[in-house]
Order: sequence, then C-alpha cells, then structure tokens
Amino acid sequence: QYPDNRKVIDSRKAIFLPEETVMFSDGITRTFQITKIPYLVSGSDEPAVLGIAIDVTEQKQAEETLAKERLLLRTVINNLPDYIYVKDVDGRFILDNLAHAHAIGVNDPDELIGKIETEVAARESIESQRIDDQAIMLSGQSVFNQETWIINADGRKQWLLSSRVPLRDTHGVIIGLVGIGRDNTERRLAEEAYQQHTRELNLLNHMGNLLQACKTEDDAYSIMGSICKLLFPSDAGSLGI
Repeated sequence: QYPDNRKVIDSRKAIFLPEETVMFSDGITRTFQITKIPYLVSGSDEPAVLGIAIDVTEQKQAEETLAKERLLLRTVINNLPDYIYVKDVDGRFILDNLAHAHAIGVNDPDELIGKIETEVAARESIESQRIDDQAIMLSGQSVFNQETWIINADGRKQWLLSSRVPLRDTHGVIIGLVGIGRDNTERRLAEEAYQQHTRELNLLNHMGNLLQACKTEDDAYSIMGSICKLLFPSDAGSLGI
C-alpha cells in the first residue's frame, strides 16, 4: 500500500517527499512535505518507518497565488509600449519589460536581470540615464514627466517623458528604483517643426517690412539675401547668395 515505506526499510535510507497531496474522508485536500526515516521498533529487531508530515497547504497556495500575480504583471508590462524597469541600489535590473529591453538592444528582458545598462549597451545617453537614476536613489526624491532622450539600439534619437520613483522596503529604506518612460518623440518633433515654422513666418514678415522701406533695388536684394541665409543656411550657396 505504501511503496515508499518498503523502499525506506529495504535501503535503510531516509527519503524526502517535497509535495504529497492527501484527500481526507470529508473531501478536503491538503498538501504535505513528508520525511520517512528507517528505525527499529524498541525491544525488537522489527524494521519500521518513522514518518514526519508538515502541512504546507497554505504555503503552496501562497506560492501559486504569487506565481499567478507575477504572470499577470509580466503580461501587463510586456504589452505596454512604455518603457518599464526596476533596479536595485547598485543600478542592476531586477525587472524589465520588452519595450525597454528592445530599446537597449536586447531581445529578452531576462537577459538584463542582474546587469547594468552599460554592460549591454555602451552609449552615452544610457550612461547619463544611469547616473540620473543613481542620483534619484541617493536623494530619495521622485521625478515625474522629465523630458529626457536616448539613442536607441537602431541609432535613432528618441525623446521620452520619464518618471522615476525610489523603491522602498517596509521600513522606508530605499532598495532600488522604479522607472517608466513614455515615447514623446512625435510630439517633440511636432513642437520643433512648429517653432521653426513660426520663426520662418516672423523672418518673412520682417523681410516684408524692410523691403517696403527700401529705396533702391540693391538694398532690396541685400535684404532678401540676408533673410534667405537665415531661412536656408545650408542652401544659401545654391541660391546664388
């Protein structure tokens, strides 16, 4: 009925069963860690087995709940376009998501665990971000929606709205940092294009005002040449200016 008991008796060696599920007569199922040890019955040479069972049902349930929560967290962060990472106080990754890993140039976020960025990507912008992270952990001050930039693995400059918060333990001691970065490149480029367009319109309006005050053709050409150099600095030569 209990083959493990015979094994213990025959081998005279203890065995450890890390997880044994037992269903009781009332239908309730419990999980036990069981140790079986060979021994001799007192006053005789009859071999027997001493069993020690520890109920680990709650521990098992807690482990399963934790595993489900980790899976849920991983599913969520890996499907977000934002960059999400967690570092320890030494700046080494303890959690990272797909978007951030790909930006650094790593296919699997797990490849970053235990490493700092510069161990996998020696780019100036990444080193600057690492220094900023360390400063935040030292100061204990959170930073929200700070505009930063990085050079991606493909060489593109990417603007980010970055929020970083010190990670604290239950005693309030800083043990790391949580970082979130949102791609702000399109908005940044749109703002720069708008500013450039506004500058060009202002220059054209200024040129119009100056031309109205011109008294000679040479003065007009001189004004247009000066404004065109400001409007098209890289093409001034091809314009004959």
